[in-house]
Amino acid sequence: MAFSWARSNGSAFHAGVWSKIVDVILPQLVSHILAAIRYGLGLAWKVVVVVEMFGFSNGVGYQMGFPKGAEHPFGRARG
Repeated sequence: MAFSWARSNGSAFHAGVWSKIVDVILPQLVSHILAAIRYGLGLAWKVVVVVEMFGFSNGVGYQMGFPKGAEHPFGRARG
């Protein structure tokens, strides 16, 4: 187990299960959790922009693919 040393050290100090989780394991996981959130939000934003490019006639993705006064990027009529 990855946290076997935490379990054995916690037992040496007579710490309970909740104390081991809150004081030892969670502080080590915070950086990994924040990195995963950052990656997930970035990926979600990219998906939103791509979906708007193909699915909606307004929004950020559509505006990026269709500059003002230009022909429609996907060959559809305006309006």
